[in-house]
Amino acid sequence: WQADATFALYVFVGSLTAAFSVIRCKKRTAILRGGLYVLCANLFTVIFIQLFGGEFFTFKTLIAMGFAGVSAVLVIAIVSLTLPLLEYLFNVTTDISLLELLDLDQPLMKNLMIAAPGTYHHSIIVGNLVETVAESVGVNPLLARVGAYYHDIGKMKMPEYFIENQVTGVSKHEKLTPHMSSMILISHVKEGVELAKQHKLPPVIIDIIQQHHGDSLIT
Repeated sequence: WQADATFALYVFVGSLTAAFSVIRCKKRTAILRGGLYVLCANLFTVIFIQLFGGEFFTFKTLIAMGFAGVSAVLVIAIVSLTLPLLEYLFNVTTDISLLELLDLDQPLMKNLMIAAPGTYHHSIIVGNLVETVAESVGVNPLLARVGAYYHDIGKMKMPEYFIENQVTGVSKHEKLTPHMSSMILISHVKEGVELAKQHKLPPVIIDIIQQHHGDSLIT
């Protein structure tokens, strides 16, 4: 039972360290840093267990420390290789995936910049604003920024009907009925959701696109 208890302690400390070291994993290098923390935690736990058992200056200790080091390296390798698969299987979007969507060379962002430059600029500005607000209220600022970048992608379908993309002083809505105007304006939400699904954006971003106008009256 003593061996089982010490091994359980070893696994518990290493697992807890691994979990908390990547709780806000914004770069792939954070996985390497997490592995280093696991290595230190493993070695510390092994030394503590061996000292407690009075067997520190033995060959068994060296083997245990070697095992601790190898297991930390294996954790880094396994997580790096399986993370994309786990995200897909469990429908989870990590901060690493969100970071990839911040790349302005993403096809959707490049198309938005060409088709609707005013909306593109608007989205970048909103991204900066909501990131700051998210940090202030304690929610995920990265998710807020990415959501802002993509929330208006549906305007690419009919960009000239949105004021930020109008280059002349005359609005196309002047020749439309209010009902038709409202249908065109709100349709960018549906169009955005369809584009997001086509480009396989994460469900959490699709939710933001779908909900960013709320359910109040359009005026």
